[in-house]
Amino acid sequence: MNHSAFIKPIPLSELKSVIDLVDYQQNNIIQKMLVDNEAISITILSFDKGESMTNLINPGETMTQILEGDVSVMTGRKKQVLSAGEVVIIPAKTVHQIKASERAKVLYTVVKDPKIIRIEE
Repeated sequence: MNHSAFIKPIPLSELKSVIDLVDYQQNNIIQKMLVDNEAISITILSFDKGESMTNLINPGETMTQILEGDVSVMTGRKKQVLSAGEVVIIPAKTVHQIKASERAKVLYTVVKDPKIIRIEE
């Protein structure tokens, strides 16, 4: 079983369900880092009902994609409720919080240094 040098817990060329990469734990938030380098970090999170992460701030834009369940995302004074399949982009250096109104799984992607990532238009 070969593993990617960048995406740690997923074997190369093996089909996996993203939702199944992390389990729920009662009264807890579970985090599994998929990628973490100088350019980007990708983490899958599972939140038990009512759990929250507060005072989050990242150096770059953050894509918060809801895989399962419902969460509220607060950026400044703006609260948005997101459901499975929805995504919100949080601006760089913006304090935010994520709270699960029910059990939820979230794919949390932070672009740390956009100059390193080359995107062709």
